[in-house]
This record gives sequence, structure tokens and C-alpha cells, in this order.
Amino acid sequence: MRVISDWKDVNVDLNELTNRVEWFFKSKGLQTRRFSDEKRLTIQVTQKGKAGNLYVEISGNSSNFQVSFVLEDPPYSYRVLGSVFSVFFGGAPLLKNLKTRELFEKLESEFWAYLNTVVENLNQH
Repeated sequence: MRVISDWKDVNVDLNELTNRVEWFFKSKGLQTRRFSDEKRLTIQVTQKGKAGNLYVEISGNSSNFQVSFVLEDPPYSYRVLGSVFSVFFGGAPLLKNLKTRELFEKLESEFWAYLNTVVENLNQH
């Protein structure tokens, strides 16, 4: 699942925006790692000891940028072998992945509301 929002004609320090995005997830007890290349800044979000990842990607420049909320699909083995996991392991690996995915999905609307407020506040300075 990938959700994208665009901001145009703003003046936002993308490093400060990234710091605040990381803070949002850390305040929820999640772990983050930051990666960057020439095109984008990526924050990987994980729940300690659980499978599944969420990625927030920030690309563009301070006046025109895009933020993507990318929820990683369950691993192929979970989708194909889900019933085997359920029979032999009580479904524990699959259940952990689904609970993490559910948590990330619940955080999505809260994240976008937070991000809109942050961009509005950073744009005023």
C-alpha cells in the first residue's frame, strides 16, 4: 500500500520535517532508521521484535516536495504458506506480521493529520 501527498509553493526545511516525522513514530514506541540518496530521504519504521516495515519517503525540495507512506506487503512466504504456518506454528509468525500491519494502518490517518500540521507550522517560519 502506498499513499502519496504533494506540497507545492511552500518553504519547509526538509531535514526538520524528517526529524519531526521520526519523532512521531518514536513517540509511539516504534524504531526508525534513516536512509538517503540523491532522490529521496527514507525513514524505515519497525516495531521491535515484529515482522513488517513501514517506509516514509520524502522527495523534492523545500518548496515542492512529496511524502509517501509505504506499507510493506507481507513476505511472499506468509501469503503463500499462511495455512502451513497456522498448522505447524499456530500461526504465530503470520499473526505478528498482521498485528504490525494493523498498527501501521491505524497510525496512517494520525500521521497525515500530524504531518499537515507540521508542514503548516514549518512553512510559517
